[in-house]
Amino acid sequence: MTGSPDTPDEGSHATVLRERWALPEHAAFLTALRAVLTGGAGDWRAVART
Repeated sequence: MTGSPDTPDEGSHATVLRERWALPEHAAFLTALRAVLTGGAGDWRAVART
């Protein structure tokens, strides 16, 4: 890794994950997961299974 911890390399695991979850096909899942986590009700595991 050549960058600082605050700016990971383009091919780093963190960067790859951020890019993957930024894809439009993941938007509905992220919205549902965020609602469960911030709402305090529900089971995030059930959301992840679906």
